[in-house]
Amino acid sequence: MVRQILPVVGIWSLVSFAVEQSDGVASYPYGKKVGGMLIIDASGYFSAQVMDMTRPAFKVPDPRGGTPEEIKRAFEGYIGYYGNFDVDETQSKFTFHVKGSWLPNWIGEQIRYYKIEGNRMAITSAPTMFAGNQAVGKLLFERIK
Repeated sequence: MVRQILPVVGIWSLVSFAVEQSDGVASYPYGKKVGGMLIIDASGYFSAQVMDMTRPAFKVPDPRGGTPEEIKRAFEGYIGYYGNFDVDETQSKFTFHVKGSWLPNWIGEQIRYYKIEGNRMAITSAPTMFAGNQAVGKLLFERIK
């Protein structure tokens, strides 16, 4: 099914990612040098990637050959998931129906809220557990296409 073209459809480059705790304190778990992309197409599919651009490479060029510490840092410095989505434009809300994710627990529905200003889109997650605390993810994207 081809959908009406929505303002969220496009290719978006990640500008920043912060996690805000319930007390308002923000942290940058993927560092201030963060990279990523959000691809949203008109037929209802999406792919999202976020990573710490300073993650060190494994000492050996084998994706299964990392040390436990290298694997831990690689996993903790990356987010990736994909699937299809619905948009409620009246509430500025995405419902991402996650089909695959770096974190198996994210498979299913993920709710995100968005606000578009010019060529930028701010996305906020619903409250979720992050590093043992209730928190909200805040992402800022810039449209590249």
